[in-house]
Amino acid sequence: MNKKPAKSQNKPVKPQQKSVNQLGSAPKSARPQNLQKKTPRKPQNPQMRTPKKPVQKPQNPQRKAPQRAQNPPRRPANPKADKAITAAMRRRNPKARTKRFRGGNYILYYLMAAVVVIIVLIILSNTVLFKCTRIDVAGNVRYKPEEILSVCGITEGDNLLRVNTANAEKNIADALVYIDSASVKKHFPTRVEITVTEAEKWYCVEENGITAAISRGGKIVEHCAPEDFPVVHGLEAESLQTGAWLKSKTDGKTGIPPLLLNAAEKAGLRDITAIDIADKFSIKMVVDGRITLELGSSSEAESKLIIAKSIIDSDIGENDNVTMLLSNPDKVALRNNQTEVPVQSTTSSTSTPAESSEPPEESKPETPEDSE
Repeated sequence: MNKKPAKSQNKPVKPQQKSVNQLGSAPKSARPQNLQKKTPRKPQNPQMRTPKKPVQKPQNPQRKAPQRAQNPPRRPANPKADKAITAAMRRRNPKARTKRFRGGNYILYYLMAAVVVIIVLIILSNTVLFKCTRIDVAGNVRYKPEEILSVCGITEGDNLLRVNTANAEKNIADALVYIDSASVKKHFPTRVEITVTEAEKWYCVEENGITAAISRGGKIVEHCAPEDFPVVHGLEAESLQTGAWLKSKTDGKTGIPPLLLNAAEKAGLRDITAIDIADKFSIKMVVDGRITLELGSSSEAESKLIIAKSIIDSDIGENDNVTMLLSNPDKVALRNNQTEVPVQSTTSSTSTPAESSEPPEESKPETPEDSE
């Protein structure tokens, strides 16, 4: 029978000891002496033993054993497997681990170096850098720049980071009477700019025989005669000391004069002589010393004064002395101050000539006579 072909074995075949029969059937006398007495051999390391060629068995000539390729094809690269192998090698290699930890220590060193650099910059900016070498003053007419610099609290050589602009603005406005406000700006690295707004007389407040001029910023500029400015009565000011800020003892009265004067400027109403705010819900304004406007409260002041301006221009003569009731803008009434008799009453914002109101005056006394 045909035997199966022997499979190729990767492991070397252990050497087999030849029997005496394989050497031949020669007599003992004919054999060499060294074969009669065998000396014991030292045991050898099986790993160092060179494998012998395996004995080839007879193969079937009809069926040949498959030959193994000398250079087998390589498997395609797998990135995931390569990463896993690399990670495993790093775990086994202690040197790679120390290098990784060493990189983490470098990050800590960088952070510490950054903190040190920041601290050094802060120290330099507060001591050496940003020193003031120039101070510019603008908007001043009444005062010299040296007078403004002497009260602002800023000098050359000061560090800009330590300059308090709010305190400098307050110092200038409080120390100098004819300055309503000041603006202080820092221009890095070494310049400061100061812009002042000088006080301008706007109206006067009269109380207890004292007449004080008030600026647009609400500051008491000086004590003087009324001159050509509106005079406010009934304000009840806390103090009329020069250089102080005007404030009323009664809540809500301090802002009424600026509100009325701004509304009059927008309406184009000029020649305001006096304003009476003794009762803030019954305000009176005198125009040109002969026209009294009863405004009621200060609400809708601009619309009321626009109506008054249109009536003055169209219906009131140059020498008329009248009172205009404007507490209700939808119903305006005129009263002649010389005769103390109602002159006109309309339900609209516009008025008719004063002559049209004479017939109702005559009809009023006739009605009681007819009834009798």
